[in-house]
Amino acid sequence: INPPEVVEVAWVTTMSDYNAPTASECNAGVDLTEFCRGVPSVPETGNTADTSDLSSRFNKRQVASYGGDNLTLECYRDDSTDTAYTTLVRGTAGYLVVAWDGLAASGTFATGDAVWVYPTTIISRGMATPGRDEVEWFTSEQAITDVPNEAHAIA
Repeated sequence: INPPEVVEVAWVTTMSDYNAPTASECNAGVDLTEFCRGVPSVPETGNTADTSDLSSRFNKRQVASYGGDNLTLECYRDDSTDTAYTTLVRGTAGYLVVAWDGLAASGTFATGDAVWVYPTTIISRGMATPGRDEVEWFTSEQAITDVPNEAHAIA
């Protein structure tokens, strides 16, 4: 999948159950797609636990916790409403909804569309340093506050 004209991103502040998002909840959010410089960076790291014992010199490990990394989203600023910048305010809790595989109808969430829902709280929205021939943009860093809902078909 080539992300431009496919991946869509929205910020939703209210969702009754993020494990069962509805089309109306997703459509009530702020569409950030046209402001995103690229896809959200969602690190997927994990940890291991030491299970070594004296029977071997090999340092054995087993799977332990995962996640706990911050999500980042780079967005452009605009000259009129500054939509993304005024939406992604530090301390705001909500849901970053990402349609990684696109939507059946561009710009409109519908029943059956697959979305990833990341419950987050915005940590920062730091101004970037644009180059000489680059427009202004910022980085929104967000704490993922619960287990994401991945590839859920909208109800």
